[in-house]
Amino acid sequence: MSSAIPMLVINVYMLSLMINVLFQSLEDLCLQYDLTVRSAMGEIVQFVYGGDSLDPAYMEGKDKPVDFHRVMEHIKVRCFCSKC
Repeated sequence: MSSAIPMLVINVYMLSLMINVLFQSLEDLCLQYDLTVRSAMGEIVQFVYGGDSLDPAYMEGKDKPVDFHRVMEHIKVRCFCSKC
């Protein structure tokens, strides 16, 4: 039992170290206007953002684009003011 605790501490430390290295390697990536992902040096890392060019910020449910008309109608129903 006592030998398992130091091994657990080592495993947690190694995992946090790997996560830190991963984050540091990804922090200079950015999405350009031509929808390519590039490094700080301008090298292309990925030709199309996400591989399927679907931005998760504009998704809802399971791989469906946001239905803005439905969302607006929902807001109008929930809003009690006459300005909506």
